[in-house]
Amino acid sequence: MHNKWYSALLVILILGYNFTAVAQQKLQLSVEDIWASGKFSARSVSGVNWMRDGRYYSSLQPDEKNKTQDIVKYDVTTGQVVATLVEGENLVPQGKSAPIKFDEYEFTGDEKKILFSTETEPIYRHSTKANYYVYDLASKQLSELSKGGKQQYASISPDGSQVAFVGSGPQV
Repeated sequence: MHNKWYSALLVILILGYNFTAVAQQKLQLSVEDIWASGKFSARSVSGVNWMRDGRYYSSLQPDEKNKTQDIVKYDVTTGQVVATLVEGENLVPQGKSAPIKFDEYEFTGDEKKILFSTETEPIYRHSTKANYYVYDLASKQLSELSKGGKQQYASISPDGSQVAFVGSGPQV
């Protein structure tokens, strides 16, 4: 009786060992798989700015006709477009004839103004310098943040009344 139990246990152990050995042989993992290929990269949604109420988000939509980007507001529950917040063709700085080509945008806390960065240049790691503009959604006015060269670390106050930044040269 004990021999049958020992034999059964031995068969189970041998089969279990073989299955784990086969499973280990099938998985080939390399440093390239992890870092270079993106095979194990997390999936995420990019290009989305959540609105403060959490029911809407904004995203960029190409305007092929004008060769610009519009900022469009979407309803989270339906995925449908609710409104076009900014038409890219209207982002023309004073004294210029062409609209800006922005890299990033950020709403103020009250969502009445938008801070745009353009012509962004990397400096070191996460540091960049760029030309910044503030856009008032109500008046549709685009204002250059400074005329004294590119700025760094621009941050707009929650009420949109002030912008803090680091600049080089005389700032206006």
